[in-house]
Amino acid sequence: MTPQGKILVKPYGNRYDNQKELSNGTVIYTGMPSLNEAGNVSLIVEVVDGNDEYQKGQILMVEYLVMLKKPYRFNGENFWDVDSVPPEGDSGNILAVMKDKDTVERMVNDWCFIEEIDEREKETATGLTLIDSEKESKIYSGIVKHCRENNEYGISVGDKVSYRDINRYENKLGNEEYFTMQLDDILYKHIPNGS
Repeated sequence: MTPQGKILVKPYGNRYDNQKELSNGTVIYTGMPSLNEAGNVSLIVEVVDGNDEYQKGQILMVEYLVMLKKPYRFNGENFWDVDSVPPEGDSGNILAVMKDKDTVERMVNDWCFIEEIDEREKETATGLTLIDSEKESKIYSGIVKHCRENNEYGISVGDKVSYRDINRYENKLGNEEYFTMQLDDILYKHIPNGS
Protein backbone atom coordinates (compact mmCIF):
# COMPACT_ATOMS: atom_id res chain seq x y z
CA MET A 1 0.00 0.00 0.00
CA THR A 2 1.26 3.48 -0.89
CA PRO A 3 1.35 6.10 1.89
CA GLN A 4 -1.09 9.02 1.59
CA GLY A 5 0.32 11.77 -0.62
CA LYS A 6 2.62 9.41 -2.48
CA ILE A 7 2.68 7.93 -5.93
CA LEU A 8 4.80 5.04 -7.14
CA VAL A 9 6.87 5.43 -10.29
CA LYS A 10 9.20 3.27 -12.31
CA PRO A 11 11.63 4.24 -15.07
CA TYR A 12 9.97 5.08 -18.37
CA GLY A 13 11.74 2.62 -20.61
CA ASN A 14 15.25 1.88 -19.40
CA ARG A 15 16.01 5.42 -18.27
CA TYR A 16 17.43 5.11 -14.74
CA ASP A 17 20.98 4.52 -15.86
CA ASN A 18 22.50 3.60 -12.52
CA GLN A 19 23.72 0.17 -13.47
CA LYS A 20 26.90 -0.66 -15.32
CA GLU A 21 27.97 -3.94 -16.89
CA LEU A 22 31.59 -4.90 -16.30
CA SER A 23 33.71 -6.58 -18.97
CA ASN A 24 33.08 -9.98 -17.36
CA GLY A 25 29.30 -9.51 -17.66
CA THR A 26 28.69 -8.67 -13.99
CA VAL A 27 26.13 -5.90 -13.45
CA ILE A 28 26.86 -3.46 -10.62
CA TYR A 29 24.64 -0.68 -9.29
CA THR A 30 26.45 2.63 -9.01
CA GLY A 31 23.75 4.16 -6.82
CA MET A 32 23.84 7.42 -8.72
CA PRO A 33 24.08 8.04 -12.44
CA SER A 34 25.98 11.07 -13.63
CA LEU A 35 23.64 14.05 -13.47
CA ASN A 36 23.64 14.76 -17.18
CA GLU A 37 22.59 11.17 -17.76
CA ALA A 38 20.13 11.10 -14.88
CA GLY A 39 17.32 9.56 -16.88
CA ASN A 40 14.57 10.57 -14.54
CA VAL A 41 11.58 10.24 -16.84
CA SER A 42 9.16 8.04 -14.95
CA LEU A 43 5.88 6.23 -15.45
CA ILE A 44 3.23 6.36 -12.72
CA VAL A 45 2.27 2.85 -11.67
CA GLU A 46 0.09 3.68 -8.66
CA VAL A 47 -1.73 6.79 -7.41
CA VAL A 48 -3.31 7.20 -3.98
CA ASP A 49 -7.11 7.49 -4.04
CA GLY A 50 -8.29 11.08 -3.93
CA ASN A 51 -5.30 12.51 -5.79
CA ASP A 52 -6.82 13.82 -9.01
CA GLU A 53 -3.78 15.75 -10.29
CA TYR A 54 -1.90 12.63 -11.42
CA GLN A 55 -3.08 9.45 -13.11
CA LYS A 56 -1.75 5.94 -13.47
CA GLY A 57 0.12 5.65 -16.77
CA GLN A 58 1.07 9.34 -16.86
CA ILE A 59 4.70 10.23 -17.63
CA LEU A 60 6.60 12.50 -15.23
CA MET A 61 10.06 13.92 -14.91
CA VAL A 62 11.20 13.52 -11.31
CA GLU A 63 14.10 15.04 -9.43
CA TYR A 64 17.26 12.92 -9.58
CA LEU A 65 17.23 12.53 -5.77
CA VAL A 66 14.31 10.11 -6.16
CA MET A 67 16.75 7.61 -7.66
CA LEU A 68 18.97 7.74 -4.58
CA LYS A 69 16.24 6.31 -2.39
CA LYS A 70 16.01 2.59 -1.91
CA PRO A 71 13.37 1.26 -4.30
CA TYR A 72 10.42 -0.93 -3.44
CA ARG A 73 10.73 -4.35 -5.03
CA PHE A 74 7.61 -6.10 -6.37
CA ASN A 75 7.31 -8.93 -8.92
CA GLY A 76 10.95 -8.47 -9.92
CA GLU A 77 10.61 -4.73 -10.65
CA ASN A 78 11.85 -1.66 -8.79
CA PHE A 79 9.51 1.20 -7.92
CA TRP A 80 10.23 4.54 -6.26
CA ASP A 81 7.87 6.66 -4.18
CA VAL A 82 7.40 10.34 -4.95
CA ASP A 83 5.49 12.98 -2.97
CA SER A 84 2.46 13.95 -5.03
CA VAL A 85 1.85 16.85 -2.66
CA PRO A 86 5.12 18.51 -1.62
CA PRO A 87 5.71 19.49 2.01
CA GLU A 88 4.99 23.10 2.93
CA GLY A 89 7.68 25.41 1.54
CA ASP A 90 9.14 22.73 -0.75
CA SER A 91 8.87 22.35 -4.52
CA GLY A 92 8.66 18.56 -4.26
CA ASN A 93 10.25 15.86 -6.39
CA ILE A 94 8.04 16.14 -9.47
CA LEU A 95 9.56 18.53 -12.00
CA ALA A 96 7.21 18.20 -14.97
CA VAL A 97 4.35 16.29 -16.52
CA MET A 98 5.55 14.96 -19.86
CA LYS A 99 3.78 14.35 -23.19
CA ASP A 100 6.41 11.73 -23.97
CA LYS A 101 9.92 11.01 -22.72
CA ASP A 102 11.39 14.08 -24.45
CA THR A 103 8.56 16.66 -24.44
CA VAL A 104 7.35 18.74 -21.48
CA GLU A 105 3.57 19.16 -21.21
CA ARG A 106 3.73 21.41 -18.14
CA MET A 107 6.10 22.23 -15.33
CA VAL A 108 5.06 21.44 -11.77
CA ASN A 109 5.38 23.67 -8.72
CA ASP A 110 8.36 26.05 -8.87
CA TRP A 111 10.76 24.06 -11.06
CA CYS A 112 12.24 25.44 -14.28
CA PHE A 113 14.62 24.32 -17.02
CA ILE A 114 17.23 26.83 -18.17
CA GLU A 115 19.56 26.79 -21.16
CA GLU A 116 22.85 28.30 -20.04
CA ILE A 117 24.51 31.12 -21.96
CA ASP A 118 28.30 31.28 -21.80
CA GLU A 119 28.85 35.00 -21.29
CA ARG A 120 32.53 34.63 -20.51
CA GLU A 121 33.33 34.73 -24.22
CA LYS A 122 33.56 38.16 -25.85
CA GLU A 123 34.35 38.71 -29.51
CA THR A 124 36.49 41.68 -30.51
CA ALA A 125 35.83 43.84 -33.59
CA THR A 126 38.48 41.82 -35.48
CA GLY A 127 36.76 38.52 -34.65
CA LEU A 128 39.15 37.38 -31.90
CA THR A 129 37.37 35.53 -29.05
CA LEU A 130 38.45 36.51 -25.54
CA ILE A 131 37.49 34.50 -22.46
CA ASP A 132 36.90 36.41 -19.23
CA SER A 133 38.33 34.15 -16.51
CA GLU A 134 37.48 36.73 -13.86
CA LYS A 135 33.73 36.16 -14.33
CA GLU A 136 31.77 37.29 -11.28
CA SER A 137 31.96 34.56 -8.62
CA LYS A 138 30.09 31.70 -10.22
CA ILE A 139 27.02 33.64 -11.30
CA TYR A 140 25.66 32.32 -14.57
CA SER A 141 23.05 33.46 -17.04
CA GLY A 142 20.61 31.50 -19.13
CA ILE A 143 17.32 31.50 -20.99
CA VAL A 144 14.26 29.96 -19.34
CA LYS A 145 13.06 27.13 -21.61
CA HIS A 146 10.33 25.68 -19.39
CA CYS A 147 8.58 27.01 -16.29
CA ARG A 148 5.08 27.13 -14.80
CA GLU A 149 3.00 29.88 -16.38
CA ASN A 150 1.76 32.79 -14.27
CA ASN A 151 4.09 32.04 -11.36
CA GLU A 152 4.46 34.49 -8.47
CA TYR A 153 8.07 35.27 -9.48
CA GLY A 154 7.10 36.86 -12.80
CA ILE A 155 9.45 34.52 -14.69
CA SER A 156 8.33 33.39 -18.16
CA VAL A 157 9.64 31.14 -20.90
CA GLY A 158 12.19 33.11 -22.94
CA ASP A 159 13.34 35.32 -20.05
CA LYS A 160 17.06 35.81 -19.54
CA VAL A 161 17.92 35.16 -15.88
CA SER A 162 20.99 34.89 -13.64
CA TYR A 163 21.64 32.34 -10.89
CA ARG A 164 24.45 30.94 -8.75
CA ASP A 165 26.33 27.78 -9.66
CA ILE A 166 25.28 25.98 -6.48
CA ASN A 167 21.58 26.28 -7.29
CA ARG A 168 21.55 24.13 -10.40
CA TYR A 169 22.06 20.62 -11.67
CA GLU A 170 22.19 19.27 -15.20
CA ASN A 171 19.28 17.45 -16.75
CA LYS A 172 18.86 15.94 -20.18
CA LEU A 173 15.61 16.34 -22.09
CA GLY A 174 15.78 14.60 -25.43
CA ASN A 175 18.96 15.84 -27.08
CA GLU A 176 18.99 19.09 -25.09
CA GLU A 177 20.82 19.66 -21.82
CA TYR A 178 19.29 22.09 -19.37
CA PHE A 179 20.01 23.27 -15.88
CA THR A 180 17.20 22.48 -13.49
CA MET A 181 16.48 24.71 -10.53
CA GLN A 182 13.67 26.20 -8.50
CA LEU A 183 12.35 29.61 -9.47
CA ASP A 184 13.28 31.12 -6.11
CA ASP A 185 16.93 30.20 -6.79
CA ILE A 186 17.01 32.71 -9.66
CA LEU A 187 18.83 35.85 -8.52
CA TYR A 188 17.31 38.21 -11.06
CA LYS A 189 15.62 38.56 -14.42
CA HIS A 190 17.31 40.71 -17.08
CA ILE A 191 15.08 43.52 -18.35
CA PRO A 192 15.80 44.50 -21.98
CA ASN A 193 16.66 48.15 -22.65
CA GLY A 194 13.61 50.25 -23.45
CA SER A 195 11.22 48.09 -21.44
